[in-house]
Amino acid sequence: MLNPIICCLYSHTPEGDNALAFAADLKRRLPGSKLQVFLCLDAKSQELVTGRLGSAGWQGQLARVKEAVENKTGLPAGEVEVKQILGSAEQAQFPRDAIVVDRNFTRSRRHDVAVLAPFDETRLDCRGEGVFLLPFGAGESGMHAAKAGLGLARAIGKKVVFYHTTWRNEKLVLWPEPADHMCQDSRAVRQSLEAFATELNIPFETRIEMANDVAEGIVRCAMRVRANLICMARGVKTGLGSYVTQVLDQSPVPVLVAGR
Repeated sequence: MLNPIICCLYSHTPEGDNALAFAADLKRRLPGSKLQVFLCLDAKSQELVTGRLGSAGWQGQLARVKEAVENKTGLPAGEVEVKQILGSAEQAQFPRDAIVVDRNFTRSRRHDVAVLAPFDETRLDCRGEGVFLLPFGAGESGMHAAKAGLGLARAIGKKVVFYHTTWRNEKLVLWPEPADHMCQDSRAVRQSLEAFATELNIPFETRIEMANDVAEGIVRCAMRVRANLICMARGVKTGLGSYVTQVLDQSPVPVLVAGR
């Protein structure tokens, strides 16, 4: 991850202010990164605003929003760019490899950008210095998550904890260790993830557990290891209702949903 673009879908609400604060904190931690703040305006609102203020007036309004954003983030002028989106965020032209900070956009069906849900947190270390948790299963989603999560961990200087939930294989009743019950595909993903982290020189550990509920197991592990961020990705065949969606519904820890 080199000089990423941090994008924030901003609204003048407590949730919008939290997202802006988190995006600004992330920008400070990533030298050379840029912060772009997007204001969504549907066609009807655009017509009302420009009709009342006129084109020049609307540009002045954007300038005032930019000034307010700079004041709230404490970032120097020139390090924050304010952009207008005509329509919903689904139509936004985000830069390639951008990280979009917004809780609601994690529900988007777009997969071309990574989306980070900060929830109620305003910076990455709200819970103190911690690790990045990267859950994985038997499919390709773990490697998609790793491409975003490991790159971010390396840039910021974070340790990574790989996490996998498995179920007991009744044929292996004499094998007490959860790792002994992993299927072959999950073992292959684990090997690939650990090799990737080693190649990037990122410190890591791997935790294999048995849990009745996968999403609950992920969140509980995140709390135990004091994770600052959970990094996940949706599988190709599963959209809403996936483990990603379930974790987003349960987690108090910020979640990064990687793009593809």
